[in-house]
Amino acid sequence: MEIQFMGRKYSTGELIRKRRMLMKELEADEKNVISRKMLILSGSTIGELADQLQMFCLSKGIKLEIVQGDYGRFYEDAIYGKVVSKDEYDFIYVHTSSRNILKWPEPFEDRATTEEKLNFEKGRIFQVVSALTKKYACPIIVNNFEMLPYRTLGNSEVWEKSGTIYFINQLNEYVNVLTTENNSLYINDMNYLSAYFGLKEWANPSYWYRYKYAMCIEAIPLVAQNLSTLVVALCGMNKKCLALDLDNTLWGGVIGDDGVDHIVIGNDSPQGEAYSEFQRYILRLKKGGMILGIISKNNEDVAKTAFGKNEMIIRDEDIASFKINWENKSENLWHMAEELNLGIDSFVLVDDNPMERDEVQKNLDIVTIPDLSKVENYISEMEECRLFEAIAFTEEDKIRTTYYIQNAQRKIEEKNFVDYNEYLASLQMEWEFTDFKEEALERITQLINKTNQFNLTTMRLNLQEVVERAKQPMQYICVQGKMKDKFGDNGLVTVLIGNVVDGICYIELWLMSCRVLRRDGEYKMFDYLLQQCKERNIKKIIGRYIPSAKNKIVSDLYEKLGFILQSVAENKESVWEYRI
Repeated sequence: MEIQFMGRKYSTGELIRKRRMLMKELEADEKNVISRKMLILSGSTIGELADQLQMFCLSKGIKLEIVQGDYGRFYEDAIYGKVVSKDEYDFIYVHTSSRNILKWPEPFEDRATTEEKLNFEKGRIFQVVSALTKKYACPIIVNNFEMLPYRTLGNSEVWEKSGTIYFINQLNEYVNVLTTENNSLYINDMNYLSAYFGLKEWANPSYWYRYKYAMCIEAIPLVAQNLSTLVVALCGMNKKCLALDLDNTLWGGVIGDDGVDHIVIGNDSPQGEAYSEFQRYILRLKKGGMILGIISKNNEDVAKTAFGKNEMIIRDEDIASFKINWENKSENLWHMAEELNLGIDSFVLVDDNPMERDEVQKNLDIVTIPDLSKVENYISEMEECRLFEAIAFTEEDKIRTTYYIQNAQRKIEEKNFVDYNEYLASLQMEWEFTDFKEEALERITQLINKTNQFNLTTMRLNLQEVVERAKQPMQYICVQGKMKDKFGDNGLVTVLIGNVVDGICYIELWLMSCRVLRRDGEYKMFDYLLQQCKERNIKKIIGRYIPSAKNKIVSDLYEKLGFILQSVAENKESVWEYRI
């Protein structure tokens, strides 16, 4: 099986053999990385998995320190393990498999006995998750269960209550339910991964009997890659925008030469069907929260006619930004990033032309570029990269493209003004600040975990931690901010949490969406915070700035607001004070 890694295709076996060499390459170029710590609790041998996971995370800008639990003692470590601090780890991963199920049903045993065994296994899962949730304030990742490679009852395994397939499906459904009840819990989908890899090879028993691996060694990089996408998403470092080529990428043929009536799309040919399916795949990514942009060497008026074609799945209203001209695509990517106010490292270029991919790779090596071959393989080749992980979805995600189209309109409007303050006045902005609203808590959590530029501490919180703070108004000042202007409603765009201790407000986190940067919202938010502090008779506000690879934009915010610098640590973390 092939995996796309660092812009190249590797077999999973190569990633095992070349891991040390690849890690040296990554460590030699270790820049703009963040550090995180993970505890892995073991249901089987995890050494190679941990090494592969570190490699995949480092390739995505995360230096992951891993602490390994004792072999096979995931249950004991979770229930009885000692805790140094609730914040000791950034993630906990419980690596179990079907090998760790203790009580399997016997063929055609009575239903009560099967139910008793099922409840026993559910109870073990619940105990592990519950214990870890109480001990630690961090996301917990668990595996679901893969199918066994044999069926002693044949097809009836899937419906017979004592069948192993039925049993595993019930356990997996229970794990799904736990995620809806526990906001800190996430699933590493081993059931899907084993099927994707090929269950017969995945479950090669020699690796269990010789080394106690839960899967064959060639499957380990696939599991590590999949885990790394969860870690990346939980760190708020997801890819945000697909920059799409047109000719021979979204449709077959060259529209400038063939004309709109002769481009290949739709059900009239096998190739046309493949392009339609690829467009449906892209549209699903968009509906899952991705922004779509078009970057194409074409005449814009000619290329855009394709979006009115009945067979097109993707329409022009699905596109947040068009860059259709004859400039280098690396330059157009910079312009698109500037227009959408997104970091260039959050872009994925989707282009069939190897020369265009190479040009962008040489000039913008932080842009992710899948290696594409022919249209029938586009989806699988995109999936080989494991770029997309939607860990949360809010109502605002449904209309995200609208927000960015409105932002493009604001950029055009800005060019009509020489004085920036006059431009801001022309927007007719209305800011609204309130305590956290219950219906907004998921959006607030999402914003906390994906905002990197305007983010003073880069503190991350899961939904339960946000809920706990919102429920303690005497200890926490929790402020959400919305903004709308003449172009539309930007929705919830800024969040501040202050921890009140002995009459002092310590700002835990303060962040703002990149959509509304340079709109003076920070001054409005601070005025609202001052008002809240005065009402509580708070005399002092303490703020921290913790530098990251992306938040330099707010390095002088406290100084601008009139705070006095108190200290600067060796890591450049600074502490600021404001007396009311």
